[in-house]
Amino acid sequence: MFGKIFKSMHYHVSVYFALVAQYLKSRLVYRFDFFISSLGFLAGNVVGVLALWVIFQNINELVGWTYAELVFIYGFTLLALTLPLFLLNGLWDLGGKLQDGSFINYYFKPVNMLFYIMSEKFDEKGIVSLAFSVFLLVYASAELNLVWGFKTIATFLIMIIGASLVFASMILTAASVGFWTVNPSFCMMFIARIKSYAHYPINIYSNPLKIFFSFVLPLAYIAYYPCMVLLRPGEATIVAYISPLVGLVAALGAYRLWTLGVASFSGTGS
Repeated sequence: MFGKIFKSMHYHVSVYFALVAQYLKSRLVYRFDFFISSLGFLAGNVVGVLALWVIFQNINELVGWTYAELVFIYGFTLLALTLPLFLLNGLWDLGGKLQDGSFINYYFKPVNMLFYIMSEKFDEKGIVSLAFSVFLLVYASAELNLVWGFKTIATFLIMIIGASLVFASMILTAASVGFWTVNPSFCMMFIARIKSYAHYPINIYSNPLKIFFSFVLPLAYIAYYPCMVLLRPGEATIVAYISPLVGLVAALGAYRLWTLGVASFSGTGS
């Protein structure tokens, strides 16, 4: 059994990197666009951190959070978004393929349909996101005197995987809506824009937004609750500690919705 699992993993990893390599070669044909898009993404996040720095020139804390803690949350958020950036970029083309009927081609692929879509495109901005997020986390950890022992590292890895699953499930859910609306662009743009709210602690928002981001659109589980466990374990509630479970449940639910959408697709009828 383990041999079959290993062969399956090896096969899928090989397919993934082969497809990604082809995509990157095509992107590098237009190197200027490749680097400009990456630099633009980096500049946007640098501005976001600088905005925090400007705010803290006049205050010591923001609703009880220090500058270093907010930088840590910002870096954690970026890192949590990196894996979905790498893997789910192909879903942005889903609307067009549903409209022109070309999505039907995925039914004839020799691998899982979602896996193939994940392998087709690779968002190079994920490389920038990864590098900048690590920089912010290292800086904030030094400022907070955070000791990275085995327990802290293990907790961090579990929390970051759960956080990535939360955001990935939001993107996949938004994309899956397209099977019934034909064009999921509005839903996906909504998620892409509202994700910026995850950069900050939810206690800076009004009570209705706190409830919304905790129990309806779970942005708080992308960074705020996981970072509570890492930075303030004594103040973290059970809601924070179940963050990885929320990510797993959300991902399974999103994938179930995707499979229902795939089963309902019948082409354009033309």
